[in-house]
Amino acid sequence: MPRSVKLVRGTGGSVNIPGGDYPVIIVDPKQDRAKGSGKPVIVASIRVTEGKYKGTALTHSWSLQPQAMWRVTNDLLALGLLSGDEEEQLDAGELELDYREIVERLDSAEGTAAIFSEKYNGVDRSKISGFVVESEDEDEENSDDDEEEVEEVEEEEAPVAVKKGKK
Repeated sequence: MPRSVKLVRGTGGSVNIPGGDYPVIIVDPKQDRAKGSGKPVIVASIRVTEGKYKGTALTHSWSLQPQAMWRVTNDLLALGLLSGDEEEQLDAGELELDYREIVERLDSAEGTAAIFSEKYNGVDRSKISGFVVESEDEDEENSDDDEEEVEEVEEEEAPVAVKKGKK
């Protein structure tokens, strides 16, 4: 009889890691049915790809009910999985994707997951609240730099005239 077994991190049961934003990859998304309601969902393993918790996997699901499609949409946008044309269609209320296409796009998608901890049956476990939009932070940093440069150029070129109002 063997005296040792190989241990693996976070591949089943409840997993609890500290709350925060973690780089992740979506692994093996599948269309399924919710256990309680039988309604359509997409279920996937979300694996942390860097840092102390690298390799830790959390199970995440997206409801495909009409009232919950905002979450699917937000996550597709945050992960950069919609093209510019599709975003325009979305803004016009005309974008439709087949469930299979959503699953295909999610498969191997990488991004940043916002993870928090909650109690379930008295046990702390980690859950994903959504995905963080990376490009906004970069755009904000770049736009701040651009604004400073523009302001400096404007000051060098000509003085700004200030109109005084009546007292």
